[in-house]
Amino acid sequence: MGSVAIWHLMTELHHKPGFRAIVMAPDHLLDKWQREIEMTIPDAVVRRLTSWQDVLALRKERQMAVTHPTYYVIGRDRAKLSYFTAAVAKWDVRSPLGRQSKGLWRCPDCGAILLDPKEQVLWGKTAFTHPRLKNRWCPVCHGTSESAPQINRRPASGQGLLWSADGSRVRRVSPARLIRRYLKGFFDAVFADELHELKGESAQGAALQALVSVSRYAIGGTGTLNGGYASHQHYLGFRLHPWTMVKDGLQYRKPSLTTARYGRIERVMDTDDGAGGVTTHRSVSRERIKELPGVSPEFFARHLAERAVFIELADLGADALPPYEETIDWLTPIPEQAAAIRATIEPLRSAAIAGMHRGDRRLLGKLITFSLSYPDMPWGPPIPDSDGTPAVTPICLSQDTLYPKDQRLLAHIMAAVDGRKEKVWVYTVFTGTQLGRLQSIIEQHGYRVAVMTTAIPRSKREAWVDARLNEDVQVVISHPRLVETGLDLYRFPTMLWFQTGYSLFLLRQASRRAWRIGQTRPCKVVFLVYDDTMQEAALTLMGRKMEAALGLEGRLSLAGLQALGASDSSNDLARVLAEGLPQGTDASAIWQATPAEMAAIMEVKPTVTVPDSIPATPVASIPVIVVAARRSKKGRNAQSTEDATQGQLTWAF
Repeated sequence: MGSVAIWHLMTELHHKPGFRAIVMAPDHLLDKWQREIEMTIPDAVVRRLTSWQDVLALRKERQMAVTHPTYYVIGRDRAKLSYFTAAVAKWDVRSPLGRQSKGLWRCPDCGAILLDPKEQVLWGKTAFTHPRLKNRWCPVCHGTSESAPQINRRPASGQGLLWSADGSRVRRVSPARLIRRYLKGFFDAVFADELHELKGESAQGAALQALVSVSRYAIGGTGTLNGGYASHQHYLGFRLHPWTMVKDGLQYRKPSLTTARYGRIERVMDTDDGAGGVTTHRSVSRERIKELPGVSPEFFARHLAERAVFIELADLGADALPPYEETIDWLTPIPEQAAAIRATIEPLRSAAIAGMHRGDRRLLGKLITFSLSYPDMPWGPPIPDSDGTPAVTPICLSQDTLYPKDQRLLAHIMAAVDGRKEKVWVYTVFTGTQLGRLQSIIEQHGYRVAVMTTAIPRSKREAWVDARLNEDVQVVISHPRLVETGLDLYRFPTMLWFQTGYSLFLLRQASRRAWRIGQTRPCKVVFLVYDDTMQEAALTLMGRKMEAALGLEGRLSLAGLQALGASDSSNDLARVLAEGLPQGTDASAIWQATPAEMAAIMEVKPTVTVPDSIPATPVASIPVIVVAARRSKKGRNAQSTEDATQGQLTWAF
């Protein structure tokens, strides 16, 4: 689609049969891009840019006429690859102040003493071990022409620069930077694949900005434009359509302005009573701003409506793709498992909260990951506190027991492999010992299993999958990030999420690996989640992100994971405008109803397709289950459940 979009733009709209376009894609997708361009575009020429020497060689072609559609393909990691740097700030021990403090840093150009810009104190000797934004330039002479250097040295890249190229290491330069310097106007168009991965302030994002600045047209493609937060659109907006962002009063260096205007924020006041003064014991309050899931539709109207096209696979026609089903399988832990979860998580939560009161947040990250993984793996070593002492010792249950999620996983595999004659891909986020354990459980029940690990290079994962298919493997287990982009898993129409984590980009990308153009079988995605655990809170958070992300793209529904996030009244109104009121709804009754009555009128509970119950017999003797029973999680969208999960989200996220 990306190559054809460029071809149509240049040949059909601008009548240029020959053009130059540069494609920046993840490195493991370059072979796929080249293969599909050659298959799709008539008389196309594909050239790979692998180094800065290839870029400099293009200068000889600037005056040459181009007669064929020419695509230059460059890897995203290679495009941003630049030289190593070394600090050029001077460590001075000769001045009186330097002798008192054993040394101080000076600017190599103006000789000014360098201070920490935030604390306004002398920097220590280790301040220039790594380049950072605050130690990159001299605050005195940077950007001025009047300052006379006190040290006889000509700066390499500008007045007041405190870092320069390190000539003692590998000599290289960013190809994207060379393109911006020497090939302005050389390319007619630039296409950025997997655009959502360039949303941050990163070197890869800067490479995109460099390519956009020298091309006449810029196109980006992604299946997940937004991850549920307004900040995800900030840097993408300034790289692809900066004029609308500037006109809107936004600033590149202040993403908080975009978040405040088009997102949702929560202001948290931390008050420390009696810690502020020795004599007065006055209280000290600090305000923290936390971004919540949500993107205002106004951003779409102002910045995306005129320059973004949201194409769903369903838009290709009713017969273009088979049905897609996404369900959530809610499970109840066995009593011993539930008791272990409570007895382990609660002390860890108390220790994390106590640490936060002391200003120590190191236990918080362990709390989040452990709370998500422990229900599936109720065992593990003691979790150390910040001082090295055990904060909590987990209750260790047997690793040989088949817990409810293990049994339900096997039931879904049986229904797919034995019943529908399909292959299954299983995602698990917290791998560790989980990969080997799941492989052993599934193999013990007679299925051929393969495990994809990070030891397989990204460029070879497509070939690895083909090799496993030739071996007639029935189930593959992996971390979802290993197949997040690029792979077409047509032979695995059933995908089971044993664990999800809380990255919406990862979840949306990995869930659609099978439901792609060329798929002929119905696709089924199932999320396995334990009730009343951190897994439920994380999935609810992603449901809210999903609702915000799809709302920005104009897709409003109450299906699958998005149903868990249905809590925003503005999106509720947009959904009514898009879908109409529920069947049989009396509009006058809604107008006169109280808020509680209105919630009851408008409430739509998500349906979940699951087997009726967990078999009590050994798993090896479970018959093939036809997944047909439907049940609704009582009150899943009700206010009572919302209050319960909100308490978890407050301390965890």
